[in-house]
Amino acid sequence: MRFGKIYVIVNPASGQTESDVGLIEERLRESGAEYRIVHTEPDRMPRDIGKEAAAGGPDLVVAVGGDGTVLGTAEGLIGTEAALGVIPGGTANVFAAEMEIPTDTAAALDLLLGDEVEVKKVDVGVVGEEHFLLRVGIGLEAAMTVLTEPELKSRFGVLAYLWTALHYGRTTPQSAYTFTADGQRRRMKGITCVVCNSGNLGLPGVKLIPEIDPSDGYLNVVVFTQASLRA
Repeated sequence: MRFGKIYVIVNPASGQTESDVGLIEERLRESGAEYRIVHTEPDRMPRDIGKEAAAGGPDLVVAVGGDGTVLGTAEGLIGTEAALGVIPGGTANVFAAEMEIPTDTAAALDLLLGDEVEVKKVDVGVVGEEHFLLRVGIGLEAAMTVLTEPELKSRFGVLAYLWTALHYGRTTPQSAYTFTADGQRRRMKGITCVVCNSGNLGLPGVKLIPEIDPSDGYLNVVVFTQASLRA
């Protein structure tokens, strides 16, 4: 199928260049689709723009940026008929890797605008009023996101998170996690507990657990007992 009405949400903070946005607009114009390109602003986040976009009845809303931009856009589309498209532009681009979307802008556009594009349903996790597409963590996994320096991410990409985990994991004390899964109450000790919708870590061929599938209707709970390189 081809999309006839496309709305594009670009997050400039993700590092998209003018040439990237120019290429997106050029390809959309060539496709013959009706389109609109909007940039996020400090007071207009992807979720808000996504809701506005969905109200206009588009076939496709494209998030251009990293995983945060993708999640925000997806939140705005929940309960609508619009499909979510992704053009990766962040540090890890984990959701794009999970969906096998190329990181190259031109290749991602080829996928979105091609005749054989596939629309796939994915699960969305909920914590209170917040949503997640990938995973939500307690302990070290959550700290990794906060403590990883922007300079490290710019230099080393997704490997910066691994460095943070190894650096802080050595001194992270174990905690007791109590949860109910499949009707059974369980208690485990570890340095981090991760509730996963996706097992992809943004590294080729590396997953927490190979069986984790973002389209199977389940969430997977993973508890790590240590943060060595082997673990």
